Amino acid sequence: MAGMDARVSCVGTITVESPLVLSLPDGSAHRADDHAFVSWLLAHGEAAPFGVGDETRLDPTVRSAVRLTARGAVSVRGFDPASLLPSIEASLSPREHLSARLTDVVLYPIGGHFARHKDTPKTADLVATLIVALPIEHEGGALRVGDETIDWSGPCAPNQLRWAAMFTDVDHAVEVVRRGARVTLTYALERSGRARVDLEAPERMADVVREIADLAMPASRSPYARTRPHPAAQPLFVPCARAVIGVEGSTASSLHALRGSDRDLAEAFVAAGYRVTVRACLAARRLEDFVRPTSHDWEATAPGVYLARLAGSFTDDDARALRDGVTFVPASPDGGGLMDDETSDLSDLCDAIPDDAWLARPASIATFLAEREFCEYGLVGNDAADSFLYRLVCLEVEKAT
Repeated sequence: MAGMDARVSCVGTITVESPLVLSLPDGSAHRADDHAFVSWLLAHGEAAPFGVGDETRLDPTVRSAVRLTARGAVSVRGFDPASLLPSIEASLSPREHLSARLTDVVLYPIGGHFARHKDTPKTADLVATLIVALPIEHEGGALRVGDETIDWSGPCAPNQLRWAAMFTDVDHAVEVVRRGARVTLTYALERSGRARVDLEAPERMADVVREIADLAMPASRSPYARTRPHPAAQPLFVPCARAVIGVEGSTASSLHALRGSDRDLAEAFVAAGYRVTVRACLAARRLEDFVRPTSHDWEATAPGVYLARLAGSFTDDDARALRDGVTFVPASPDGGGLMDDETSDLSDLCDAIPDDAWLARPASIATFLAEREFCEYGLVGNDAADSFLYRLVCLEVEKAT
């Protein structure tokens, strides 16, 4: 499964026949190869903000950049993003064709940067982001996508555009520009509703199909018998690797809400005779007796992680309302530490998932909710430990009847 989860971005270069021309709704236009192009962008731009939850903020210590005020209303002549879509679809959307929509033209001047962040998609149709670098020489400003560095600095051919596409929920950053100006076109890559023939699926999914077949083997034959749960005996929960939009209450209406390797994995289970449901879940990570992490980042493979399947929605307001202690099973104060009125017993809202009924998927993602005291077996008195709480989405896999 690790191989299929590694596909989070793709890069390339395209040759254009003539210099790009950007036009604004008021009729003002400028060629990208003109020496005054950057000045023109600055004259028609504004400070580029960033989002934090539902808020839009301006803070140059986090993001220092300029975007054209016209944003997606800018007309770009000399480049059609549709020419890149076949390559991008093969990596990021193998089952459905994409459409590209310009959202921003962004300039990072000397000193410009964007701290590590993650874009949360607002609709299920938004799959990825395409960034196209205009051929303007600069130094610095490398794009960091996860552990990968994409550096477009240095000399550049005037007729070549370098590009990168990535899932919208992948951690990324723009390093400090040291010289010149880094100018990019940003496109939202959205589902088109047109199915795509995935010719590479048999080869790409071969190892996963074998692993799924091994799960169904009798314990005496399966090489995973001691390390994998058996979905024929109880539901198997697989945390998702991509953000899932469209989970109403505790479930998504269909597998269409899944993106990337999550969709591939779900379809592979269905083809093998399993029923797959997209489930909202909670997770707790106990910190007692372990080295305290330096951030709230989710780590599925960390020790002391416990999951629970939600029976309904669990909002940010619900997370803020949590009391000092939290448990996924009925709380049982032991005469010390936290008492009933100090504890959020979530057993009516969720069902604890046994340790042997979920896969610790390294590439999975989750949203940090709060830090509270937690006990996996409900003894919230002296047995509760400092813990991180998360919200995530899992594939619930059951043998179809």
